[in-house]
Amino acid sequence: MLSTVLSKMLSTIEKRKAIERETKNLDLKVFTFKDFYLKKESNPTYRWIEEIHSQYPEKKLFLLLGFDSFMGIDKWIEAPSLLNNLSGVYIASRLDNKEQKEEQIVNLTSIANQLKIKFLGHHDYEDITSTQLRNKKGPE
Repeated sequence: MLSTVLSKMLSTIEKRKAIERETKNLDLKVFTFKDFYLKKESNPTYRWIEEIHSQYPEKKLFLLLGFDSFMGIDKWIEAPSLLNNLSGVYIASRLDNKEQKEEQIVNLTSIANQLKIKFLGHHDYEDITSTQLRNKKGPE
C-alpha cells in the first residue's frame, strides 16, 4: 500500500518536473503552480487563483474549462472573487447549447466585466467524457 502511494506521488512529481522542463525555454506565458500538486485537503479554485494573483500581480490569469464547468462556474465557492481575479477563460466545447452559452456569457460578464471568454470550437471528441477516459483500461 505504501509503495503504491509513494509510486503515485513520485509519478506526479516527475510529471510536474517534466512539464516545467519542457516549457522552461519556450516563449509561453504559462507556468505550473507547485502548491496545487499533491494536496489532500480542500483547495477551492478561488484560493489558489488568489495565491497566484498575489505572487504575480502583473500576470494575466486564465482558466481552461470544459463547457459543463463553464456553465456552473458562477456557483463555485467564492465565484465573484475567482472571476474578478481572472483575465479570462478558455472553454473547450462539449455538446454545448448556444442559448445556454449566451446566457452564461451575460451572467459571467455581469459578475466580472473584465472577463474575456473564448470558446475553442468544436472537435471530433466532444462525445467522450472525462469519466470514460478515467475508466479506460488501455488500447482496445
